[in-house]
Amino acid sequence: MAAQYVAELENLTADIPHGERLPVRADNAALVKAGKQQARAILRSASLRPRGEVARRLRSWAVWGNAEIDLRDAVIPFDGLDVKVRAYLGDVTVVVPPNVQVSVVATPLLGRVVDDTGNAPVAAPTVRIRALALFGDINVRTEYPSARASDPDSN
Repeated sequence: MAAQYVAELENLTADIPHGERLPVRADNAALVKAGKQQARAILRSASLRPRGEVARRLRSWAVWGNAEIDLRDAVIPFDGLDVKVRAYLGDVTVVVPPNVQVSVVATPLLGRVVDDTGNAPVAAPTVRIRALALFGDINVRTEYPSARASDPDSN
């Protein structure tokens, strides 16, 4: 409260994530849509790229195909989000924003699960991913929100 210059606030704000747009809801004021959203790929590619609020449960599975869930522009509920992914002779990719915790519980059966996410603030919402890779690959990575979603004039 006694600070007179911005430089005096650096120690207080050092742990706040930097970025133009952080798509995480910091309160529980608005209820997130109920139900499930999913991307299913059977002998093809499919993607799910929610913008704004999302269902509390997302699913994706691929059978001889490629599926993607891209959460960079989604508003993650403060109490977290459950994502269930399955790859059967196919690939599934989950993309998360950098300001969420990620918990991956995976079962690779002659498949591969790669978690390339970074560390997020401890108080950040958690994206909980349950994964099964059967002769397939599941990749989880972090990317910043798209420029288009953060630009209000792009609609």
